[in-house]
Amino acid sequence: MSKLTFIVCKKKDLPKTYLEQMFVMIRDNALERLPKYNIPEIEYCQNEWFVPNQSGDEELQVLALENDELIGFGYLHWKTKYDNLNHAGFYVYIIPQKRRLVYGLETIRKTITMIPPQIDVISVGVVENSASEVFIKQFKKESSHVEVINVANLSDFNTEEVTNFAASERERIKFSGYEFIEIEDFNYLEKLNVEQYVRMIEEIWNDMPIEELSAEKEILTVERYNEMIDNLLKKGEKIIGFVVIEAETKTPIGLSKVFINKYQPEVATQDDTGIISKHIGKGLGLAVKYQLLEKMLKETKVEYWLTSNAQSNVHMLRINKQLKHKEICKKIIYEFKREEFDFFNDTHLNL
Repeated sequence: MSKLTFIVCKKKDLPKTYLEQMFVMIRDNALERLPKYNIPEIEYCQNEWFVPNQSGDEELQVLALENDELIGFGYLHWKTKYDNLNHAGFYVYIIPQKRRLVYGLETIRKTITMIPPQIDVISVGVVENSASEVFIKQFKKESSHVEVINVANLSDFNTEEVTNFAASERERIKFSGYEFIEIEDFNYLEKLNVEQYVRMIEEIWNDMPIEELSAEKEILTVERYNEMIDNLLKKGEKIIGFVVIEAETKTPIGLSKVFINKYQPEVATQDDTGIISKHIGKGLGLAVKYQLLEKMLKETKVEYWLTSNAQSNVHMLRINKQLKHKEICKKIIYEFKREEFDFFNDTHLNL
């Protein structure tokens, strides 16, 4: 085995010599995680790479080189603003022909050494039963969170039937004192009380089950949310969705929205869906997702509707099943405390 060398840098400082290879590796890494439904064009990877991070989001790239040839990379990210400032996430990708040569372990070790001193928890997500999970399980047997990845094929729906049901749901919730507001990109700024809208999303985020993860509640400000939306639009995303409001007060109490990237218009990736706890139990979650489904069928080129939910979120998984979603894989998240980082230095691992 040749000796690896590493280049550690931020995205903006990555040597141009390796940029095109990085874009291919990022694309191939996505293919391994979600084959068929997650096939980003190289242009998508290029565009995303050059979009600046949001304020408070930090990252490092760890390039793994064998004889000056790029054969993989590590990616480390953490926050310096708002919440969970002691947490970081990472993943490592090695090209297939260089695997099982300890390159993955060496790249993880190098990546771990780059973790800032304030970080005492790191996490990594892998696909269940993949080679990556087998690898990680040598360091950690028990996972902290299981995310179920589902997909619906929109050709399985009858547009007329969806339209009729969506209309009946609009009438039903109207009699219960609710309405739907359609949103797109930044137009929530004109259509809603933005402070109330962001508070609602913060509550929905913090009500989502985190299972055994140690994450603290997230802090969402109007500034942070608007910056997040701006960042997504710069990456080529089209954001469409519907907000549920109380008809009398115009207060937002729930929503569902998706991202559709211009480089991959056949795939809609589900973002937030949720109803604040005070209004749960009235069928609003299914109703709002049907409004979104009708719009996608009539006004977009979407073929596949991707969504993910915690395995313990049985309510949302039931709604997704009603909407013809089928499980394609599970993402398993393993969390390590700082005192466990030394596991990665065990020389007796079966690699």
